[in-house]
Amino acid sequence: MRDYAKYQKVVGQDLRNIFVGQFIALQDAKGPFKVKLGRIIDQQTGLIGRCTYIVNAESETRWPDMKLVVKITWSPTDRTSEATFVERIREEAAAQNADWVLDHVPNILHSQDFERLPDEVGCDLAAFLNDPSTRYADGRRFTYENRVLRVSVHEKLCKLSEVSSVVDYAQIFFDVLQVHRWIYDHARILHRDISQGNIMWHIRRGRICGILNDFDLSSFRDSTSPSSKQRTGTRPFMAREFHASPDAPPVHLYRHDLESLFYVMFILVTANKLLKTPKYDDRVPGEKCYLDPYVFGHYSSWLGYDDATLYTEKGKLAQLRKLPAPADSAFEVLAYCMSELHNALGAGPAKAKASTSGTRGGAIRSSPSNCYGG
Repeated sequence: MRDYAKYQKVVGQDLRNIFVGQFIALQDAKGPFKVKLGRIIDQQTGLIGRCTYIVNAESETRWPDMKLVVKITWSPTDRTSEATFVERIREEAAAQNADWVLDHVPNILHSQDFERLPDEVGCDLAAFLNDPSTRYADGRRFTYENRVLRVSVHEKLCKLSEVSSVVDYAQIFFDVLQVHRWIYDHARILHRDISQGNIMWHIRRGRICGILNDFDLSSFRDSTSPSSKQRTGTRPFMAREFHASPDAPPVHLYRHDLESLFYVMFILVTANKLLKTPKYDDRVPGEKCYLDPYVFGHYSSWLGYDDATLYTEKGKLAQLRKLPAPADSAFEVLAYCMSELHNALGAGPAKAKASTSGTRGGAIRSSPSNCYGG
């Protein structure tokens, strides 16, 4: 660090400012360029894992009129990049004249990998974790994946918590269901990490469009090799089967993604109230939040449960003939959709898949596609 005094002045007591004003040097077919970084929007921490950072950004030379984020992640070296999956989706959409799909997937403007240097701390960590004598307290071996620093530039999207209308929530979930099935059928990609944070939205042609975001943990359906040495997904939203044996998870199937989507809707509806006046997150200036998560309800605790507890809780939920009432009566329309998906999942994989091409009603806008318009 060249100027520690300046660093302290910028960061202060808020580590989300750690990148503010810094530039990251990248290169594509047109040549080198720089992207200016801002505040951290989100981050994942941990000794082992991707340790992803999502950072506000801008580029006056390449994308001067677009709000950007930079995604910085330590991805396994043998994992297909998110940009590759999204490019496959875009190519397939173009081949089938399915332009509507492009409104519902992320816009990745650039992606670039940086190999580790031999003297980096990460190399020492990898050597330590790969040593046969290094074990967990219960005697299990570590399963470490060699990683590469992957930096990508994305068009900025809006979070689910920034939605103020129940009709818009319904539209977002409808869009995500539709595009998820299209991607599975035509691009032959399984998402494998559906969570509240990976369902986002933006405005296109004056209309709200739900987006299935973050294909970092996705896999091609035709691939026969394992896509990761670790279980994939976000714990509260994982299908119940994945909690039974975290170290030996089952093969990820289409119905597991649908079950994850159900849990996103379920926690949203039973553990939140919809605010008429938004709150503002002090950690992310300017970001509005219309969800009030401080509701005293049993299911809000899922966000902090371990695998064993979630396995039990989700088993109890599966046995219910009628789902709990929403925390807010405004979510009744979502509760109906959620119940339909719950019934479909309980009836088995075939009915679960069929449910994604179900009916639409009210003000919900269908995707402009003969096969996926309901």
